Amino acid sequence: MKENDYFYESGEYKENSIPQECIDDCSHSGQCIDDVQYWIKKLDFDFDKAQGISYLKEFGAWDDKELDNHEDNKERVLWTACGDMSEGQTFYGLLH
Repeated sequence: MKENDYFYESGEYKENSIPQECIDDCSHSGQCIDDVQYWIKKLDFDFDKAQGISYLKEFGAWDDKELDNHEDNKERVLWTACGDMSEGQTFYGLLH
């Protein structure tokens, strides 16, 4: 994976690279999809496809066909990361 603004080459999250406003917007109760899509575009949020799939597989919530869609995976990763961080948990990135 090529390093970007949010993840090191290893897939580790660059601490504090996702703004608090994004975390708040993408982790509220109710539907967050519009907020998540807004922030993906605003941040140009991206990551290595294979690392994203590996990370998301651990949740057991999506099958292989669903995980093949990288755009949907960007939504899933940002949403789960913001949820963790909003609850005070550490988001380590796409590591497992």
